Amino acid sequence: MLLRKEVPKRDIQTLKVGDFYEDGYITSLQKAGHIVSIITSGGNLYNAHLKQGQYTVFRVDRYRRRMERNAMKRDLRT
Repeated sequence: MLLRKEVPKRDIQTLKVGDFYEDGYITSLQKAGHIVSIITSGGNLYNAHLKQGQYTVFRVDRYRRRMERNAMKRDLRT
């Protein structure tokens, strides 16, 4: 799901683990080429795509659903 368009490059590139982002604190940050992946303590994954000097930020809902399913499986085993 699209969250933001035309986010300045410096806003995304200065993020680090422990900073607050959208719904929680950043627990994982991966930078690969033109894509930055951000996982927050709220359990959401955000992908920021660099295009023409600005980022477009998306929330990946499939990630959260997968994490919830895995948590339910763990609970059922115990």
